[in-house]
Amino acid sequence: GGQYMPDEAVFYGNIAIETINNLHFSKVFIFPSAVSLKNGVGDYIVELAGIQKCLINNSDEVIVLADSTKFETNAFYKLFDVNDAYSFVTDDELDDKIYNLYRKNNIKIFRNKDDLK
Repeated sequence: GGQYMPDEAVFYGNIAIETINNLHFSKVFIFPSAVSLKNGVGDYIVELAGIQKCLINNSDEVIVLADSTKFETNAFYKLFDVNDAYSFVTDDELDDKIYNLYRKNNIKIFRNKDDLK
């Protein structure tokens, strides 16, 4: 329930947040607009930030799905800091320099099947 955003195919708003706050998730998948070691994980759609924060707070594991173009960019609204509590999954186009920087900072980042070993 709640308000519906057709362009994103998601519900948002107080009713949606109240519903999520009554649930528990073993895993959630977050699709942000930007990922930055310095400025955190962010989004441009402020209306969805509350939903994403509720999902994160009510889950055991957070998996951030972001294509390589999202890394080391910034968005308007910060969702959370990048840290070792979250896993990041991207594509194999991620620059080696960025990939190694995240690994050096003990961030769980996966860009291809070899990273799963």
